[in-house]
Amino acid sequence: INAIAGIALGDGTGTYESEVVKTYLGDEGILGYMQSFYMRSAAAIYFLVLLISVRASELITARMNRVKVLQLSDFTVPQVLLWPVLLAAVGMLIEIFGLINLGYASPVVWNIGVILLFLYGLQGLGILRCLFIKFKLPNSLRLMMEFILVLMLIMPGINYFVIIGLPVFGISETWINLRKSIRST
Repeated sequence: INAIAGIALGDGTGTYESEVVKTYLGDEGILGYMQSFYMRSAAAIYFLVLLISVRASELITARMNRVKVLQLSDFTVPQVLLWPVLLAAVGMLIEIFGLINLGYASPVVWNIGVILLFLYGLQGLGILRCLFIKFKLPNSLRLMMEFILVLMLIMPGINYFVIIGLPVFGISETWINLRKSIRST
């Protein structure tokens, strides 16, 4: 923390800690990193908060009126969004590996990519829920499995399974109708 504060304030340059921080954050420093993170994710975070708020209000209203709502196991993303998610994922990979500088298109690509990958991740989670229902897992075991998925998100290295695996699982349903085959057996 002292090294970051020293770099931000202009003191502490040339120390080992400041060189390590510069190595990880580059020449732009922490402010440049925060600015690029904000530009890449502001709209996506806003969309996700809005989506969660709408879903929560939908659930509360449905329970008050005793109406059945769409379950996660029935959630599907329209097939029209397949090409935009694939193009956004390619753009994100190009940006990550530094092949091409996307310039002003970078925030747009990242925000669209994060939003669509989140939606396809929900679809992948819905497929997992179908599997849980098929094998008649008790609610406590279902909750435990979902809690483990959330824990895997904060574990470095293992989190790629959830971040990449669930959206790929959801995208794969475009070609392989997984829920139909799960429900028919």
